[in-house]
Amino acid sequence: AEITLGAWSRLLRRHDGNVLVDSPRAATALLDRIDALGGVRRMLLTHSDDVGDHERLHARFRCERWIHQADPDASTASVERTFSGHAPFAWAPDLTVVPVPGHTEGSSALLWRARDLQILKTNGVVAFVENRFEGGCLCAAGFWRARGR
Repeated sequence: AEITLGAWSRLLRRHDGNVLVDSPRAATALLDRIDALGGVRRMLLTHSDDVGDHERLHARFRCERWIHQADPDASTASVERTFSGHAPFAWAPDLTVVPVPGHTEGSSALLWRARDLQILKTNGVVAFVENRFEGGCLCAAGFWRARGR
C-alpha cells in the first residue's frame, strides 16, 4: 500500500477477539492466514504513516478501526472510532492505548498484558539502545529489534 512506510503490523491473538496493530499490505496469502487464526475484531492505527490497506482489511474482516483524532486525513476518513487526549486508556482489560505524540501529533502505542509478559507495540516510536537507533516493540524481558538501522 502506498501509505505504509515500512510498518511492522502485529496480530495479537486474544480470547476476546484478535487485534491488529497497524495495517499490513492486503496480500491474499496473509489475509487467508489471519482468517485461519480467527480474523480481526479491532484494528489500532498507531499513526497516519502506517494505515496501509486498512480499508481492504476492514472489508474482509469487518473489524472496528481506531485512530487518534489528531491523525485522521483523507486516507482514514472512514475509520469508525477516534480517541483524543494524551492520557493512556484501557481499550480492554489486557490492552491499554498510550498516546505518544511526537512522530505525528496523534501517534499511539499499545500495551498488551499477555500471561506473564507485557508488550508495548510502539510503531513509529524510537529508542536509543547502547548508542544505536532502534524502533519496534519493547517488552519486559528486553528490547525486540524491529530493524537494524
